[in-house]
Amino acid sequence: KLVVLSPSSLPEELLAGLGHLCESEGFAVGEGGIAVTARRAGRFAFRLEENSLEVEYRVPAEFFRALSYLKQPSRQPLAWKQQPAFAEVGAMLDCSRNAVLTPDTVKLMLRKMALMGMSVAMLYTEDTYEIPQQPYFGYLRGRYTQQQLRELDRYAADLGIELIPCIQTLAHLERALHWPQNDPDLRDTEDCLMVGEEKVYAYIEQMFQAVRACFHTRRIHIGMDEAWSLGLGNFRFKNGIVPAWELMNRHLSRVAALAQK
Repeated sequence: KLVVLSPSSLPEELLAGLGHLCESEGFAVGEGGIAVTARRAGRFAFRLEENSLEVEYRVPAEFFRALSYLKQPSRQPLAWKQQPAFAEVGAMLDCSRNAVLTPDTVKLMLRKMALMGMSVAMLYTEDTYEIPQQPYFGYLRGRYTQQQLRELDRYAADLGIELIPCIQTLAHLERALHWPQNDPDLRDTEDCLMVGEEKVYAYIEQMFQAVRACFHTRRIHIGMDEAWSLGLGNFRFKNGIVPAWELMNRHLSRVAALAQK
């Protein structure tokens, strides 16, 4: 059922997101609808009457959460206030695993998240984003172009959601490393990068540069999980046996320094 809203002097930061919800989520702006007012405050609270909605919000996504209550089949007057226990709530969207979400599907997920009051989304991309210097990174994997990522970042921001790149900087890179066109010095095992190899850190810096050009956030998730075979492939042949925890610490230190750079 279409919910018609008659907003009055909404803050500028809410208008673009409201426009996205009107395009796709069953809302419309027009005369004679539900009178909507909103302001920033130190809490999340709203008062819903038969023909009006007043909202106080800490972050824009809370305003969109309040709108979701207008979609209930039998709408009843309601007063609600909440001091959230967490500063942020969000979800990670898996855009790897041979099932890369289309940009339109990511936008759909972002709209649903906004209506749930979520303010953070992590876009999990192993090798499914574009690195200009590495044409085989994400080749035939449905990778996102930089233009698509910039568009998704703007769309998320309109909805009050911080879109955070979530990449891999050690393991989970089998599909990127298997191409024979890659420099063999990058690979320790079939899915792990070679710790300590300078070419690897130049490669990771290209990853950082690629995502930094697409997202407004200053945060990035530098995944290093499930590196089960770390140090057991080419590294072992070159350097002998080194405990995995030691290799992980070395690598983390180098990658963190690159991220700060």
